[in-house]
Amino acid sequence: MVELLDMDRVKRSSSMEQRLASLEEQMAQTTRALQWIVATLKDSGFGSEAGVPTLAPQKAADEPDAELGSRRQAEEAGDGYHVNARHLLYPNSPVTRFPVPNEKVPWKVEFAIYDPPFYTAERKDTALMDPVGDAPEPLSRISFNTLDGPRDRRSFHGAYAVRDGLPLNPMGRTGLRGRGSLSCFGPNHALHPVVTR
Repeated sequence: MVELLDMDRVKRSSSMEQRLASLEEQMAQTTRALQWIVATLKDSGFGSEAGVPTLAPQKAADEPDAELGSRRQAEEAGDGYHVNARHLLYPNSPVTRFPVPNEKVPWKVEFAIYDPPFYTAERKDTALMDPVGDAPEPLSRISFNTLDGPRDRRSFHGAYAVRDGLPLNPMGRTGLRGRGSLSCFGPNHALHPVVTR
């Protein structure tokens, strides 16, 4: 139990470090934008030299400390993975996802304590939905990675793995099992027509 509590503390601190690194990057971008605005205004003849606030030099903003640099290099491997599907709170529900650090997103990476909650939202259009529940019996009738009756269960990302009767997200761990608010297990293709004049 003590080990699990320690791991929980590590997960929270890792998440906090990621958020701080993101905020530091945003501040660096903001500083560069402000420096560009000030330089452009000076070049255009606006403003005076008196009372100009001093901004951190560009060199200091671009050269993070060694610890931050090593942390960014460690996170770069996970930069290509989905982010929106890993927000801690699932939208429009009280469900909290299992926290997944960037380095643990790929399925090929071992993550022994990964135990995401199962969540399937209740919907009114039950005729269009897959069976509810995490029991493998009703889900065994679903043919994944192929045309399953009127449903195309093939992913644009290629074939996806199925474990314990449930498809794995081809983009990696999301911190949640089940359909969530989607209609089907696996790919949920949608066409969103946009009409403009």
